[in-house]
Amino acid sequence: MPLPTILAPFLALIRSPISTAPITSAALSSIRSFFCCGLISPSSPDLRPALSELSNTISHCKFDAGGNNADEGVILRIMSVVKECICSPVGAILGDIEVCEMLETVLTTCCQVRLGEAVRRAAEYHMHDLVRVMFRRLDDLQPVEEGSAGQEEDNPELRMNVSPTRESTVQTIDQVLDPSSPDAEKTPVPVVPNINMTPYGLPSITELLKVLLSLLDPTSQQHLSRSHTDSLLIPSLSTLNVTFAAAGPTIAKFAPLRQLVMDNGCKFLFQLARSDNPTVLSLALRTIATVFETMRPYLKLQQELLLSFLVDKLTPPPGSLPTGAGKLGIPQRKNIGASNASASDLAEREQEEGSEAEGKPPSKAGRAGITPARGETRELMLEILGHLSRYPDFMVDVWVNYDCDVNCEDVFERLIDFLSKSIQYVDPQQRGAQVLCLDLLLSFVSHMANRVEQEHPPWPEEYPLVSTILELKSKKLLLLTGASRFNKHPKGGIAFLEEHKLINANPPPDASEEELATYRAQGIASFLKNTPRLDKKLVGEFIAKPDNIEILRAFIGLFDFNEVPIAEAMREMLESFRLPGESQQIERITDTFAAKYFSTKPAEIQTQDAVHVLAFAIIMLNTDQHNPQVRKRMTFDDFKRNLRGVNDKSDFSLEFLQAIYDSIKKKEIIMPEEHVGQLGFDYAWKELLVRSKQTRPLMSCHTSEFDSHMFKLVWRPVVGAITTAFNAPDDDYIAEKIIAGFRDCATLATHFKQPEVFDFIVMSLAHSTGLADALNFPRQSNFPIVEVEGQNITVSALSVRFGTSVRSQMATVVLFTILNGNVNNLRESWGPV
Repeated sequence: MPLPTILAPFLALIRSPISTAPITSAALSSIRSFFCCGLISPSSPDLRPALSELSNTISHCKFDAGGNNADEGVILRIMSVVKECICSPVGAILGDIEVCEMLETVLTTCCQVRLGEAVRRAAEYHMHDLVRVMFRRLDDLQPVEEGSAGQEEDNPELRMNVSPTRESTVQTIDQVLDPSSPDAEKTPVPVVPNINMTPYGLPSITELLKVLLSLLDPTSQQHLSRSHTDSLLIPSLSTLNVTFAAAGPTIAKFAPLRQLVMDNGCKFLFQLARSDNPTVLSLALRTIATVFETMRPYLKLQQELLLSFLVDKLTPPPGSLPTGAGKLGIPQRKNIGASNASASDLAEREQEEGSEAEGKPPSKAGRAGITPARGETRELMLEILGHLSRYPDFMVDVWVNYDCDVNCEDVFERLIDFLSKSIQYVDPQQRGAQVLCLDLLLSFVSHMANRVEQEHPPWPEEYPLVSTILELKSKKLLLLTGASRFNKHPKGGIAFLEEHKLINANPPPDASEEELATYRAQGIASFLKNTPRLDKKLVGEFIAKPDNIEILRAFIGLFDFNEVPIAEAMREMLESFRLPGESQQIERITDTFAAKYFSTKPAEIQTQDAVHVLAFAIIMLNTDQHNPQVRKRMTFDDFKRNLRGVNDKSDFSLEFLQAIYDSIKKKEIIMPEEHVGQLGFDYAWKELLVRSKQTRPLMSCHTSEFDSHMFKLVWRPVVGAITTAFNAPDDDYIAEKIIAGFRDCATLATHFKQPEVFDFIVMSLAHSTGLADALNFPRQSNFPIVEVEGQNITVSALSVRFGTSVRSQMATVVLFTILNGNVNNLRESWGPV
């Protein structure tokens, strides 16, 4: 007998609006039994149409609602049947539409606050099983890259709609999930079998991931209550974590999935990393760690943003460090750029105040005004940082990919600075955090010492040469100095950059003076537009000066306005610098913009003067619509009236003006210096995505070529922090790890031929023994003498103090262990020895 015939009476009962909850539950139990006894199996006749009809019926189950317990019992039965359909051997035959219908049913149940906690948790666990099966199917699919034929167009029938408050029709299970649905509309649900015989694959998997990520969007949940928000976030985060754990690195081989994670996935997860709900925060951080574990090579800038955010939130507040702790710090720098702006947005967009050292701005670590994470939140963030950095080459990857990249922060230096200061930050309530920071620092030293004795694979040919990377690091230091000078004195900064050939004019050898001036203007304009470390206010004032009109024209000429609406063209331009305040400067900018934009032959606009007037009108409209001090807003009729007759003595079309008005009213043109709050985060994220397309993927550096440069840069704070931890009372296990850290530092100092490091280690240990104090110890002519086992022993206060201090004795043993065989490395530390 064909399988559809066997299932027909049971499916009819499930579809019937007059079936009671017990009857529907019994029919569902019977269908589940068919799976268990093998009646529904891959060898069943007419299996494909039967599964299509079954999935459609299950997804639109209807019954006469009774008590809550009976209704929830039916829902549990539905979850069981869905699990059998997808997870059993017949699941591979299901099509994309059937799978999406059933997944929507389960996911909706997870998020419904109307249901009991037990039912929602059961649905969540069922969802975990379903996503494991679905994403493991990626192993059997052919990888899909961008632009390949494997990417299918969006199918409306695959779209899933999940919300804790959505108003559902009578055709769905939400007759129970949403009692507000009108009972009068109870009509039998027509079954439309899916004639597509293709088994489910990437389209349904992509839709599932898209829905799971969309549920994390904080901006779409502002109208929901706290209970509704949590009912969405908690199951979505836990399911996403299971998803990435099940798919592993395979998920990154599929461009549609990879793009979803790189854009909305990371964006929403980073926003949830600021949640004040401990459960949501914990799940968000855990999911972030799993995402980077599986897709790290594709998330270079996202990882930079995350590490910057963690350092900002974990760095001890200013003034909390013990006196003299700053002496152990590394050279301080501040990177003002797009990536930094993103980190600031994620860390509540609060900027540091303070003076800048000549040529080297101060570090962002410990940025004033940012509320540091405390208690459980701090430990959660530290655990995630430890999870991200647990592989041996993490610090090398960070230094090469970020500290040696002109457009990225010095993340490695900030991390070491943060860890060393956190170890010195004395707070009994944060002792656990100090131990975690110490473990991270010692792991960094241990991995570097291990690489000294290991053989490494050849440096990949597709990567830049090691010498090129080191040159970029030197160039970055000069660029930071030049940017700092520009931010103080633009003309002097440009002169410094030209002197060090950081502005690429590249004129031909036989260029005339006029051509040289043109090439110079283009080089300066390119530097001002593409360098994110410059003060955007000063950039606007600099290019708007009368003497810099050629630079202004070259700057505006770098934009591509072809087929771009004028409102969006103005938005793109004004986001690259802050508009000056003087009317003459604004006049020069808008006039230059008008010439550039009109050269693209835009539709509707007849003259260059019309573009000029429109540009002014857009600036005025933007201020009028979004300035809180303006009480009476400009209407569309006012906007239209202001532009009457300016288009070569004629009017613009109503559609043209309406599009401009709606664009500015809906989305403010935000100047770079005003990027705060959610708008600031959105702008920074947009900049990050633009940079992601221009930057190379994350390089995995399985080499020791860079260790000497890294160690030379940070050895002083590292050894100082280890010494501080050694002098603090703690258990023997930590003391053993600290001793191993001293030995590793000494090994590195010897290997890299840095005697000043060896001197610093020896002097630190000598001080820890307490014996070095004997140089200034008051001398006595007579010391008491005691007899011990027949021997006369002279007793002094120094010997008593040393004999009662286990830590001093350990320091002495470590000191002479390190000195054994290394005395030739001593320079200035012979005196204490």
